[in-house]
Amino acid sequence: MIKKLPPDLWQQRLQFILERIESSESKSSIELGLRHMFHLSQLAPGPFGELSRPIVDESAFEQLLYSGDLDAAALALIGDAARLFGQYDAISKLYAVKIEFSELSIVSESTGLSLVSAIISSWVKSFLAIYQKYGESVNLNRPGYQFGSLPPPNEH
Repeated sequence: MIKKLPPDLWQQRLQFILERIESSESKSSIELGLRHMFHLSQLAPGPFGELSRPIVDESAFEQLLYSGDLDAAALALIGDAARLFGQYDAISKLYAVKIEFSELSIVSESTGLSLVSAIISSWVKSFLAIYQKYGESVNLNRPGYQFGSLPPPNEH
């Protein structure tokens, strides 16, 4: 079993990713940021683990990185607890991304020269905002995830 990071260290690592992406949108920085975000999702403490769970497993994620589809890899980080909205502005040549955790009343927005950098920045900002607002006491009142497990399937 993977040992989870303490919440303060997890938050520091998120901040590190954000600073790195905002200072350099090079392909290597972005790929490293994506990989780092995936691993941080595996190490997320408490309820942050459910919030940050990617929609693909590690081997599928690595395949996206290997194929060079960084946009798809970034989108794969966004789990079912969040909604993502994005658009491209042809005048400014920037991508704008908004990520919303409606259950927690958290919305984060970022812009970037690439879709992937805007997604990573907004994703990290979301978790920093959640941590700042709720600390370690994030309470997810999600039917079906009570006590960390899904309910049994209906028999019809």
